[in-house]
Amino acid sequence: MSFINPCHRSLAYGDGHIQGDGQLGQVAEWVRAARSAGRRVAVLATGDPLCHGIGGFLVGKLGAEAIEVLPAVSTLQLAFARLKHSWQGAKIVSVHSADSGEWAPGATPGHSLYPLVQAAAGHALIGAFTSPANSPDRIARALIAAGHGDDFRLSVAARLGLPDERVVADLPLADAASRPFADPNIVVLTRVTPPEQRAIFGFEDADFVQRTPEKGLITKQEARAVSLARLGLRNDSVVWDKI
Repeated sequence: MSFINPCHRSLAYGDGHIQGDGQLGQVAEWVRAARSAGRRVAVLATGDPLCHGIGGFLVGKLGAEAIEVLPAVSTLQLAFARLKHSWQGAKIVSVHSADSGEWAPGATPGHSLYPLVQAAAGHALIGAFTSPANSPDRIARALIAAGHGDDFRLSVAARLGLPDERVVADLPLADAASRPFADPNIVVLTRVTPPEQRAIFGFEDADFVQRTPEKGLITKQEARAVSLARLGLRNDSVVWDKI
């Protein structure tokens, strides 16, 4: 039996060890090599590997028929359980990705915090997978920079299941933005103000990715609103936009 643990620096593979720093993308090849050598393979991951975990990646690389998934309680489940907060309506996002630096207004979808900032505009409860770079304090600063400073309370569940586990609940974003948190952790955001009611048509120009270095959109807000209204779009409409 070969064991591959992508969650830690040292990966047990066959009779030896392979250092896993920055090599997550090679896990599927290690599995193939071990199986070709006649070994059975177990990939060890925390929680539910199909919830922002390695499971989906391996299914895509190796095929569903090659994998058996044995999920455990996910970190999101544990976090909401510790907070005693129902979470069936939560929006789940992950910022466990490359370090894009601090969030600034006008950042594009390529920024690793973009999914979270977008979710904050329309959801009252968010569970966010973090990373050492995109930590709870950075998330708090991003939401403040995006104009949500008074809209959310931030809770952090750190080092879940370990002897030094710690849960900090309902922090104002300004408090969370200036304090460190133990890693690994997960963030829960709870909205305390009503979400902004957006118009159906005519979103603000700042809601769209702008051309760089030249600013501005091809059509202005008023033209977009009228054009979309005249199209009479339905939920099942298909629209082709020539750019």
